[in-house]
Amino acid sequence: MTKHKNSLNPSNNKTKTHISYVKNAKIEWVLFDENKNNSIEKLDETSTNHIEKMVEEGYTSGELCILDTDIETKATYKETEYYGSWEKIEEDELEEIDYFNYSLIPQNMIDSLNKYETEHKETGGFLNAILENNLKETVYKADDNNKKIIPVYIHYIDNNLPAQSWGSKKKVDNWLSNKPKI
Repeated sequence: MTKHKNSLNPSNNKTKTHISYVKNAKIEWVLFDENKNNSIEKLDETSTNHIEKMVEEGYTSGELCILDTDIETKATYKETEYYGSWEKIEEDELEEIDYFNYSLIPQNMIDSLNKYETEHKETGGFLNAILENNLKETVYKADDNNKKIIPVYIHYIDNNLPAQSWGSKKKVDNWLSNKPKI
């Protein structure tokens, strides 16, 4: 086994920087290779699992070791360890979101809004807060994913639900109390 190890200081022998997504985190990582000839372009499964665990535990950076197995012949292979570091990148995801991309809304939420519209059925607390135009409750009741896409919900509701069904608590209460006759 060949080992390539330099100081894990990004300024020393930095090779190509890579971006990977690990669960819900954007990770920037770099390998330090004194020969500058490694061809690693993605994290291996072991490294990915390790970084996922570290991110779940609250870490935002750490050391990295990737094992590259080069098959030289059918009978032999050579393993090389590459060392580097990783860092979680915080994104301003709101700037990157297409607010009219309704596919970002989870299907169960679309289904709930459709039942609200057609059957006048109550939604959950998060959707109800949006429908009532209650920003404070919307933010409090949103999970991390839904917080990022609140503007998408607003565009969806504005473009797909009747105006009399949303916009205030009174409108929502009236909508829910006037069930359609089947």
